[in-house]
Amino acid sequence: ALEYCREAQALRQEQKIESFEVSGTLGLIAEAIVNVYAEKIAGVSPLPPKDLADQGIEKPVSALAKLRKTICSLRDELNGNIHRDQLEALLLATKVLTDEDSDTDRYHLSEDAELMLYFCRIILPKSSESSNLRYAKQDSGAYLRSYFDTVMRTKLRMKPQHVKDLLEVQAEATNGKFYTKPEQTAPVLAIYLFQDQCLLLLDIPGGVSRFYSIEGQDCVADVLRACSKAEYRLPMPSELQRELVQLRYRGIKLNQAPEPQAEGTRVTARLQLRWLDPLRGIEPPTRRVTVNKPVIDGDTVVEKTAEFDFPFLIPDGIESESNSN
Repeated sequence: ALEYCREAQALRQEQKIESFEVSGTLGLIAEAIVNVYAEKIAGVSPLPPKDLADQGIEKPVSALAKLRKTICSLRDELNGNIHRDQLEALLLATKVLTDEDSDTDRYHLSEDAELMLYFCRIILPKSSESSNLRYAKQDSGAYLRSYFDTVMRTKLRMKPQHVKDLLEVQAEATNGKFYTKPEQTAPVLAIYLFQDQCLLLLDIPGGVSRFYSIEGQDCVADVLRACSKAEYRLPMPSELQRELVQLRYRGIKLNQAPEPQAEGTRVTARLQLRWLDPLRGIEPPTRRVTVNKPVIDGDTVVEKTAEFDFPFLIPDGIESESNSN
């Protein structure tokens, strides 16, 4: 692979191909990615011992750092005017970057996750009415989901985690459009599904802000089943349930100060539930499905109603409402 990259580099120099051209961008990214894995396979440590550094010996730059510099340079040079092939290559390169980041390097975990989000958001439509680049909303959501999964997993590796950031990723990944912060604050409980894991993201203004993870071979299948069967609801993690129960005693009302209450009176907060995820098979609460049913003299159209609901049991006394993320 290194030899192929050297040959390609010689061809680009011979033909005077610039980095902002599609083939130039792809060549630079391919070289940088190959160098990361070549260094990894060789087991070369990018940094010399500290005593050598103290003697004035220059620290070699790691292939991962060079990949990051290449991505950022191309981002600045292209300045949003990106061809689809360039964008796909930059997303792949940024995924390599986040996958290879050290769990202890919080700065670069955060920086690289935001870099991937930047490229994802170039594709996302800014609203449900707008069309962006050459991507339809449903196509962009399916294409970007694995990258949003990477962003989410990268942010989860950071210590501490910021749930508000995770909620933005959840909204964009499941709704397929750019996230706009609501004008009014409210407690939020959101679901994010990986292939093998379910995350519950809780953010209470002035209160707790944390995530809860449910893992297991069948956990995602159980969530999908609970969404479509009214008689089948899943229990929440006990810690999450305790936090929600506290909402009954809090004066959280959308951007309003709590009204005076008698001592011991329960105050119900309207909990915003974000759980729709069409890409994972969780549709809006009521969906009409048109089916062609064959009959003797031809086809007739039959409408079936499929109902979906929040899959977890909400504690009694909590007012909640579903929204479109």
